[in-house]
Amino acid sequence: LKIISVCREYIPKKKPKPYKLPWYTSGLKKLKNLRNKFHKRFIDSGDSECQSKFFYYQREFNFLNKFLYKQFIIEKEQDIKSNPKAFWSFIKSKKQSSDIPSVMKFANNISQSCGDAVNMFASFFESNFEPLMVNDFAFTNPNTNLDVGFLILSEDEVSDAICQIKNSFKSDVDGLCAHFLKKCAPSLTFALTYIFNLSLHEAVFVDRWKLATITPVFKDGKRDNVTCYRPISKLSCVSKIFEHVIYKKLFFLTKSWISRNQHGFFSRR
Repeated sequence: LKIISVCREYIPKKKPKPYKLPWYTSGLKKLKNLRNKFHKRFIDSGDSECQSKFFYYQREFNFLNKFLYKQFIIEKEQDIKSNPKAFWSFIKSKKQSSDIPSVMKFANNISQSCGDAVNMFASFFESNFEPLMVNDFAFTNPNTNLDVGFLILSEDEVSDAICQIKNSFKSDVDGLCAHFLKKCAPSLTFALTYIFNLSLHEAVFVDRWKLATITPVFKDGKRDNVTCYRPISKLSCVSKIFEHVIYKKLFFLTKSWISRNQHGFFSRR
């Protein structure tokens, strides 16, 4: 009852802008200021009345802070489906450390510099990659000839693909970000359409689009062990737009060819 009464008194009707922490409100800030004010007065004067008020506002601040924090956690749990990115960002912020140690170990070797650590990660990730030949895949209709014709992309298709990519402010290998491309879509659509159609006509995929930025993400175990990390690839934003627009063209024609054992990146599997 005490917590509820405090919340009704200090929680504003309109949600204010976050202050320091996501669950901070103007009511919590007000209690904090009162607590600090009477604490300063008590330190300066030694007045027992200021000390009592300081203890009072300290308790009120702790009660309200815990209540708001619990409400914040409940909201994050309820929004896990609608906004999973915010949920996992909060989980990541609660970890003790997300930094990679300065000294890493791999195959009885110890890194002496940042470059050594990078090469260790590269060697480990490369050792886990086994390229498969086309013949290794079981096609549903191996004897059927598939003719997709000559693909020509329109500006509307490219524009739709730009709008569908996930918004992000992180730069790719080209120094571009999805947010920049989405904002400049009207100016970039014609140029990208021309480049994509030229790539299809010449049957050449731009080498720059094959590059990716690899970020090691810790799984479990010891943080200084390279084998306890998995790679996350940051592809070129332009290549992903090209992929989106080609996917719509080809998936309808090729979905009957795809093996039933294929589940990765396949809708509803």
